[in-house]
Amino acid sequence: MRNTLCATARADHPLTTDKFLEHMLDPATRIGTSTPKADPGGDYALALFANAEAVQKGAEQILREKARALVGGAPPAPPAAQSNRQGAQSAGGPTKKFLIDGTVDPFIGYCSRRETHPDPELVSVPVPEALAVRADYALALLRDKSPERQAAAARFALYLMTPHAQAIFADYNFIPIVASSAH
Repeated sequence: MRNTLCATARADHPLTTDKFLEHMLDPATRIGTSTPKADPGGDYALALFANAEAVQKGAEQILREKARALVGGAPPAPPAAQSNRQGAQSAGGPTKKFLIDGTVDPFIGYCSRRETHPDPELVSVPVPEALAVRADYALALLRDKSPERQAAAARFALYLMTPHAQAIFADYNFIPIVASSAH
């Protein structure tokens, strides 16, 4: 399966795929990411910034300087007592909190997540193709001395390639890479 990057912002924010890089380079835009080297999402954000350099000279440095690594690193120290109306963490977790309280405008992260009840306060847009960074996930079976475990692992691997399992991945915004046959 494959994962890609999206940017999430408050629903009232003017974030679009068409004006993505222009918006990200705007001096007023504060960008949030995961922590590079501690979370692959942060490394992918840096790769996105490198791709931006090919589109607009100087963009990579500007984006790196603007980005704030807010999640995926070492756990933060316990917060002091807060009188924040949102509480220490809102229902959408720390990323939503950072967006709603204005710490950042867009947050760059994985497109993969399941939204059974889309959040009306947030909008996500895919990164434009020219900046896209993809993560391809592979599956490998290791040999095991136990024939029972080896057979169970093989059955599980085969299940992951079924149309049913691929549909579950798609429901979480992963891009299936196994073609399903429509017979």
